[in-house]
Amino acid sequence: MVSVEQAKMYSEVYQILEVLGDEYKNSIPEKLYNLIKANRLKDYKQKIYPNTPLTEQNINKKTTAFLCMLHYNYWCKDEDEINIIDEILEHNENKKREEYFKYQD
Repeated sequence: MVSVEQAKMYSEVYQILEVLGDEYKNSIPEKLYNLIKANRLKDYKQKIYPNTPLTEQNINKKTTAFLCMLHYNYWCKDEDEINIIDEILEHNENKKREEYFKYQD
């Protein structure tokens, strides 16, 4: 059983996958897609605007993180794209670490 927050995240991911279409849905493992589909809140609808960047929509942070994982593991086209994401993740981690230690003194 998943929490309501997780179920909302699965709902948003599911809806985004529906907008993205079969190419994206079919590139993730069927078992993972079925997990997303089974654990979503069927009555929760987050309006997804296909022509608006997700960063400008009211998407949950956990949804964004899950989509990043999907992109990294299943949708990256080549090693260069993976390296760029690795650099972004490392940069973000360093920023979080700096913020944490900034308030430890």
